[in-house]
Amino acid sequence: MKKIAALLASALICAYSFAVEKPWLSISAETPKKFFSDVSDIMRKVYPDPQLEMTLALMLSQFGYPNFYGIDPKENFALAAFGKASAPQLFMAVKTSKDSAIYKFAEHAKLRKAEKNGWLVLQLDGNPEAIVSDYADETISAAAKSAYGLSITIRDAKKLLDSIPVPQLPQEKCALEYLENILSQTEEIKTSFGYDGNSIVNQSEFAAKEGTDTAKLINSMSIKKRVDEAAFVPQDYMITALTSLNGAAAAQSYEKMMSPIFKSLNIPENAVKSAVNMVASTTTSAGALNLQSIAQIQSVNVSESPLSLEEIVKLSESASFDLIKSTAPDSSLKAEMKNESGVNFCEITQTLLPNMPAQKIYIAKEGKYSVTAFSRESLFDAVAKIKNPPSEYPLKKYSAANANIVLIINNAQIIKKIFSIFGVDFDGKIGNTETFGYIEKNSLKFRTSIGIGIIRAYSDILRKIAEINAQNPAGTNQGAPAGK
Repeated sequence: MKKIAALLASALICAYSFAVEKPWLSISAETPKKFFSDVSDIMRKVYPDPQLEMTLALMLSQFGYPNFYGIDPKENFALAAFGKASAPQLFMAVKTSKDSAIYKFAEHAKLRKAEKNGWLVLQLDGNPEAIVSDYADETISAAAKSAYGLSITIRDAKKLLDSIPVPQLPQEKCALEYLENILSQTEEIKTSFGYDGNSIVNQSEFAAKEGTDTAKLINSMSIKKRVDEAAFVPQDYMITALTSLNGAAAAQSYEKMMSPIFKSLNIPENAVKSAVNMVASTTTSAGALNLQSIAQIQSVNVSESPLSLEEIVKLSESASFDLIKSTAPDSSLKAEMKNESGVNFCEITQTLLPNMPAQKIYIAKEGKYSVTAFSRESLFDAVAKIKNPPSEYPLKKYSAANANIVLIINNAQIIKKIFSIFGVDFDGKIGNTETFGYIEKNSLKFRTSIGIGIIRAYSDILRKIAEINAQNPAGTNQGAPAGK
């Protein structure tokens, strides 16, 4: 009898766990006093506006700001969304006493609520007939402690498509079906933000369900290899990306996942095969991008490749030109093999429309490295560095970062370019923004740190632009942002 009772109890527990709806979206933030103290500090450092700060204080005062008396200072508070994304059941959980301002506000506003073990769960939106206590446990569990000040988790990513209108065109329908398929293979999407007084740190994760095509693709991509190519690209461009990926292992999964979207877009089969073969030849790579002007972009990419120069050119022609030709029938491409200063390279001249200026791309193969550049000078410079590698260079610290993906944003160069548009010479010192990406089992993880000074610099530019636009509604620039 005891065994039967135990089995029945276990079955009831399992049935209950399946019956309780899980939130598709949950947001957890550290205790309100600490969280809103950090928010206020960021506002003062990034966008100092006493009026805006006073408005925030008045809005939060009814909840106990700034000290939040009665709210447990050791517990996070949380929001949880259930049901459809277009019309969610939204609840909040906070551990508080009945003497707190937020409890009294809930009573005064006649918010529907439930109480459990010192936690107050409030219904903020949704069906007015919903039983709040049914959602209490899941909402409270969303307030789990985290090393970050704010965490956002999406568990059923397909819910995000609930509010998208039904597509009419066949290509749109196919694209939506493809997106639904990818999201249905998603276990969890999570992003968190932390603040230490000097910088904001973001950590994000995309996790795929075990055994899905997405998980297989992720698991096949990772290799841990030093990106020596970082020494051969320009060291001061606006954006630099370093990658260490196992393209040969990932190519089959990539083709299987991407084939539906390729077909829906009527991409030629030759272009698809060439793109897959290019993925298969990928290992380590370094790419740098610089914006000289609105119409002039400089780009240099160096990657390890087992292919010959002729094979690289052939794949590039098919992957890019066949694709462009299918959408721009009047486009043209000319590839010419050349040798200058002892360097064998291919000069590709591509024109999208007869009246448009031609775009030149240069490709070379030096040793085991493939080099692609938008200018002959950049190509020769990269080849020269491959022949005589520098022992020390600014990007060296990133080349052995033990990450699969490293993205470096050169904020000083970007801000200098923006100021130059207004005729101002910016010579301020400002740090880079760095993102590190790691491939783990079934998941992709990214970590980014951005200094408050960097955010403040971009905020200053936006304010100056807004001031200029307000002073010159006709669009004539009579003023310019002041240099820092």
